[in-house]
Amino acid sequence: MSIFRRLIVGIVLLCVLGSYVVGQASFNKLAYYEVLSGPRVQDMQKMLNTLGASKGLTHKDAYRGALLMKQADFEKTVGAKLKMFKQGRALLEAAIAGHPQEVELRFLRLTVQEHAPAILKYNKNIDEDAKVISSGFSSLDRSMQSIIMDYADQTKQLNKAELRP
Repeated sequence: MSIFRRLIVGIVLLCVLGSYVVGQASFNKLAYYEVLSGPRVQDMQKMLNTLGASKGLTHKDAYRGALLMKQADFEKTVGAKLKMFKQGRALLEAAIAGHPQEVELRFLRLTVQEHAPAILKYNKNIDEDAKVISSGFSSLDRSMQSIIMDYADQTKQLNKAELRP
């Protein structure tokens, strides 16, 4: 086999194997929101691992932050719950501070704030986030619009009639 042919075969193998490895850790937004809305800690941990392995993912810290706040509910001690929740909140709030008009980040915060225990007092931005989501809804891709529309069925904060593509 010629050197050129070996080189081509090697490149093809690297591409195939590389896409397999990258595919294993690639971020799937729909899967993320399914995990975020679900009750399985194992799924949350797998998604956190996927996020950790994802390279170049925009708003990676915001996704991690929202998931950590959700996962905090499943910690065994109050101290552990609070520590994990604060860690997640810091990540999400920093992402929003850097991109205050980013609709998806506001959606993440809205979903967390609506379900956060009242004692945490993490509910100050619900109305503001709902307004940003409603006004920026049309700028989102169809998959994100669909996720938000599904969530609108479960909340009083988002009015489906106001969410127009």
